[in-house]
Amino acid sequence: LRCKMARVELHPCVLVVGSLLILAVTASNTVAFQYVSTYNSKTAPRTKANTIVPATTLRPSTTSPFLKSYTATRQKYLQQETHYSRSSSLYASADNSSSSSIINNGEVDVDALIKYHASIVLQMGILFSLLTGLDYAVSSLLPTTATVADDSIAVVAPFWASCILFYGLSLKSRTFNPLDNTRPDLGKAVTSSMDDGQDQEPSSSDPTTTTTTGSKGFGDRVMPSWTPPGIIFPIMWVLIIGPTRAYTASLVYTSTGHFADPAILALLFHLSVGDVWNTINNTEKRFGAAVTGVVCVSLANVNAAFQFYQADQKAGMLLAATMVWFTVASALIIQTWRLNPVEGEELDKVYPVVGGGDVPTRFAWFAGESD
Repeated sequence: LRCKMARVELHPCVLVVGSLLILAVTASNTVAFQYVSTYNSKTAPRTKANTIVPATTLRPSTTSPFLKSYTATRQKYLQQETHYSRSSSLYASADNSSSSSIINNGEVDVDALIKYHASIVLQMGILFSLLTGLDYAVSSLLPTTATVADDSIAVVAPFWASCILFYGLSLKSRTFNPLDNTRPDLGKAVTSSMDDGQDQEPSSSDPTTTTTTGSKGFGDRVMPSWTPPGIIFPIMWVLIIGPTRAYTASLVYTSTGHFADPAILALLFHLSVGDVWNTINNTEKRFGAAVTGVVCVSLANVNAAFQFYQADQKAGMLLAATMVWFTVASALIIQTWRLNPVEGEELDKVYPVVGGGDVPTRFAWFAGESD
């Protein structure tokens, strides 16, 4: 009977012990984490409203002895977290360097895009005003007349005069673009053409020999081994592309009787896009964005050739022939982009990114103004 009674008394004991354990756990949780709103505003830590804080911020008398090890670990973790947070802030606010592209993770440079488009609009506005003024001046001052495409009589400038005008615009259109359109140093191009034109590095198999890695180009980037000598570039632009543009534009002018003709404006748009591309490729050295830019330049040239063909077939066919050079130039730009990764093996983005390029996009006309 006594044994049975002992067994019966065991159950209440178990219940009592279990209840005590539950109360202990509940009390420890209540002591360990409480809301900031229950604290005095002078002693409570500065956190967001209704944010749970650890027991180490409570009064010493309320700390449970069972939580000493936990609170010490928690406090150490919070200190490490604060240290890492401060380090990240300092790293993010570092100066604008080549690593900024990684921080921004390919963020689109909206400021650069706005300036690119604004410069084209401004340049086209200036050129349109210039040609419109020339049309008015020619019709008012010159007595020369010619029969234009629609069999009407119009006053036109001499053919040689229009050739000089369009040749100058072909070579110096960047004068009307507010961006920094500094052209590559021709001296470097000549020096590169006098050399073997190739970068050499020790061979992996035999240190005494060298292997070709790419062309020196203008000395500021690695270019494909098949890159033409540097002197070829000014020859093409000055002696072939420029005269072709001038002659074909003069044919269109003679046919239409207007400088500010839509076909001629299409050529000027091609020049404006090319000026922006020059800023991207040669001044800012955004090799990825230059790929997209050279495609836009080529498409603008195709559009100009089509517009020329509508006005004068001979002019359109001659201007279309320049696409041979633009095709070679496009292939050269794409291969150069592949040979010049920005970080390790990662290629530059094909659009302008924040922190990309050697210099930020700026309006050279307003150099005194911080962009």
